[in-house]
Formats: sequence, C-alpha cells, structure tokens
Amino acid sequence: MRSKLRQIAKLIPFLNHAKRNHPVEYALIRGNHQNDNQHPSILHFSLNKSATQYVKKILHLAAVSKGMTVAHLNGYAFHSDFPYLDLLDKQAFQQYQHVFKPKGYLYSVFGGMIDGIPNLETYKIVWMVRDPRDILVSSYFSMAYSHPLPGKRSNKKEVFLEKRKYAQDISIDEYVLAESVEVKQVYDRYFNLLLDNISTAYITKYEDMVANHEVWLDNLLAYCALNIEPSVKQQLLNENQRLKPKSEDVRNHNRKGQPGDYKEKLKSETIAQLNSIFADVLARLKYDSRS
Repeated sequence: MRSKLRQIAKLIPFLNHAKRNHPVEYALIRGNHQNDNQHPSILHFSLNKSATQYVKKILHLAAVSKGMTVAHLNGYAFHSDFPYLDLLDKQAFQQYQHVFKPKGYLYSVFGGMIDGIPNLETYKIVWMVRDPRDILVSSYFSMAYSHPLPGKRSNKKEVFLEKRKYAQDISIDEYVLAESVEVKQVYDRYFNLLLDNISTAYITKYEDMVANHEVWLDNLLAYCALNIEPSVKQQLLNENQRLKPKSEDVRNHNRKGQPGDYKEKLKSETIAQLNSIFADVLARLKYDSRS
C-alpha cells in the first residue's frame, strides 16, 4: 500500500502540470471535455517537416473564430509521457478512441495516420504532404541543429538527444538513406489507412503553399468550411512573408523552405536510391522522379 501511495504521489506534480498547461488535452483524455459546437471536427494530418506548425497555427486561428475547441494531442505527447497516437497499432489505440469527437474540435497536428478513429468519414480530414526527398533533407537539419528539446517532464528527451547525436555524427546522405525506411512506412500507412478508404480526405501540398500561398490558403479554408475576416486573412499572408527565410540558416526552424532543396544537398547516387525507394509515393502524389 505504501509503495502504491508513493507512486501516486510522484504522479501528482505531473498531473497538476498537465491540467494547468494542457487543460483541453487533459480533460479529453479523462473523458471530461464537452463542446456543443456543431461544426464537423477537423483532423489535421501531415508528415514532420511539412510546415506542420505553420499550418496548425492557421487552422487554430480559423477554428477558434468558429467557436471550435483545439486539441494538440501530439504536442502534448512531445512534452509528456502520453503516447504519440499515430505510432500505436489499432488495438493499443482503442483506449484513446474517446478523445475523438466528430463535432466541434480541431485535432492538429499528427505526423502519421491514426488507426482506429471511429466514424472517420464524418470528419473534415486535411493531409498536408511534401516531397519525401525534401522531407528527409529538412529532417536532417532539424534533428542535427534546430529542433527544440522535449520539455523536462517528457519521457522522450533521452531518445531525442540520442537521435541528435546520431544525426551530427554521420553525413546527410547517410542520414536520409537510413531514415527513408521510416518515412516510407509513414506514407504507406497513410495510403493504407486513409486514402484507400476515405475519398473525401483533402490532400494539400507544401509545394503549392510555397508557389501560390493565397490560393493555397483559400482552398484549405474552403474545404474546412472555415471563413475568416479579410483582416485576419491579410494577417496570415503578412505572417507568411515574414517567416520566409532571407538566407539559409541551419539553426533556424525555417531553414530554407524551397522545394527541390534535395537536389543541392544530396549526391546524385543518393537521389537515385531515394527515387527507387519512393517510386510509388512520387507517382501517386505526382512528384517528379526524373532527378
């Protein structure tokens, strides 16, 4: 009994921190959060290094203006011992199904597909994609130099630091080839669990965001049925201009952001191997595989 009480006592500071700093996520996990907003809930999926945080900010601002509740479950997981839901199999995820409600919530952003969300077809589903070759290059610089550390209450810090040292100890070509297996698995999971089953999911590309940001933004908000005031839209457009890097800085979260960066950073033989590994991904998402 004393051992059990000591375990509970150790958990109290963590639970208090979660309740104070992540009240929505904390309440959802405990089954206590309610929202009577009737807007279809939005699921924002992406791949890491595909403007995840920027798109999350856009959807957050627009969703709140419609009275929706925003839940950052993977963000909560990064700073705690809560699991990344997109890394669980269907059986392990069952205990967390209750956090997903089909009305009134924005769930943003997940770096991989979640297996087992009930009534998935009733949600507005946004999947932001990017050329996997650029994802891998961006991942290298992020892991080696720029990504912030998990919080002190997280159980993921040690693994993160090991990956950072690993990235710094090898070449970028070695890194992208080693990590390509995992990125390919993330894409395959999206294809198998999302695109092959939900025809209404909205695919939007990082490259389109860069090429014509205003059109990309209008299309994204139209799909989500999120109307924003013209002044707010202009604020977002101004913010996009402000965030564009003036020059490349490996320690900046927004290091470069230009499509096709892999052509400058990787050896030709590395690119050829990536083209082979991602052949079906490049074809299905209509990315050029000739270089």
